[in-house]
Amino acid sequence: MRRMLFADPALTAALSAWLLAPAPKDRAQAHNLGFEERVSAERQAHFETVAGGASSPTALARGQTDYFNDYVTNNTPDTFLDSLVPARLVPGLLDTAQRIVRLEKVRPDVLAAAGITAADLRDAVHSPNAAVLDAFVNQWNPARDGRPTFAAWKSEVRDALREPNWADLMRDRFGLAHYDPKPGQIIPVLLMEYSVADVLQAARDAAIQHPIVVPTALDSGPWEWFFPSPSGLAYGRTMPLPPDAHRLFTEFLHVKMSYRRDHIAMIGEIRTPVAPIDMRALRNRHLHALRAAAGRPDFGTEIP
Repeated sequence: MRRMLFADPALTAALSAWLLAPAPKDRAQAHNLGFEERVSAERQAHFETVAGGASSPTALARGQTDYFNDYVTNNTPDTFLDSLVPARLVPGLLDTAQRIVRLEKVRPDVLAAAGITAADLRDAVHSPNAAVLDAFVNQWNPARDGRPTFAAWKSEVRDALREPNWADLMRDRFGLAHYDPKPGQIIPVLLMEYSVADVLQAARDAAIQHPIVVPTALDSGPWEWFFPSPSGLAYGRTMPLPPDAHRLFTEFLHVKMSYRRDHIAMIGEIRTPVAPIDMRALRNRHLHALRAAAGRPDFGTEIP
């Protein structure tokens, strides 16, 4: 299987040193580049033009961050460019009616621009109040950049959505460790729900041929909570936080789409802080699950 073996000797040396980092967090970030199998030769070459010459782990991490900021968060992300050969899903037809979900944090700046409070938004979702919801999404859409959207199939998380603490459960299943409220605080979130057909329409509007793809290490900056999936799997897989760390949930990227008020399915609050996590144990457990799912005992390396 193809790995990201850099042509630039400086990048190779930087990654080799990064892979030996003593801290599990740092080694995890390096592993994401070292394990990556789905980035095309064309996209890797473009990445090397951005990060080329990086001679240390710090410089390579900075190069990955710069690449993400300049070429993934814009309105024409490298993720979907035909010329860079996107990380396409395993061939097969998608049901256009299939439901997609995504967890979004309620942004205070968007609330302020819409002239409403979090309580107003909650009441509008429950009512529903079309005027308030339209005011919110009309401020939200232009405030979002063009980065690819991480999402999942609703069918895989339907059970969690029935629970009173569904927002905490979704955070844990999607591995969103940065949604971590301090004790006594809350993070208001929205569950967005829409169809494959909605994404395909957004792709047609943007002239994008392959709008739903597998996430790769180049679709974010250095991020220890991401984990690349083996090329034999049809989709990416989230790395859930405990207690669901032994399970695999599908994740994929799709092209940015403009939200409508009817895409807001639920509003909730993340109230539980992320429990202390042993990064080494979490990643090694997830690695074993990926190997088993893909039948790839050769994939990746444990953190010692």
